[in-house]
Amino acid sequence: MVAVQPIAGLVASSSAPRLKPHAIDIRVNIDPVHWFLSPAKDTRSSLYLEDAATEFQVQGLELDWTKSHVGRRLTLVGRRLELSQFSRGPRS
Repeated sequence: MVAVQPIAGLVASSSAPRLKPHAIDIRVNIDPVHWFLSPAKDTRSSLYLEDAATEFQVQGLELDWTKSHVGRRLTLVGRRLELSQFSRGPRS
């Protein structure tokens, strides 16, 4: 019998650029092959928990455990979760 290691990883919303101050940079392009299949000691692996993938990069693939980051788009207001759009301020 072969022991199967659960696949875990960091997943962040593709529209959450303000996670960078928390060391989560969604602009990093992961290589899905290495992210899903490399062993935990490989820095490209999802198990290394160094780079977050976006929902589009992991679409159709299965993770057993995730730590999801949505940024300030999803906020708790009272007892409800509300979705808000990030504003970059006034345009010139």
